[in-house]
Amino acid sequence: MKYDKQYQVIKDLVDHHGNKKRAALKLGISVR
Repeated sequence: MKYDKQYQVIKDLVDHHGNKKRAALKLGISVR
């Protein structure tokens, strides 16, 4: 289920041209 959430957040990012850093914080990962 963890990957489901990551996929969802990334999909939202693509849809809304969101903030990568904020998404990374949400997922608990670092930005590459």
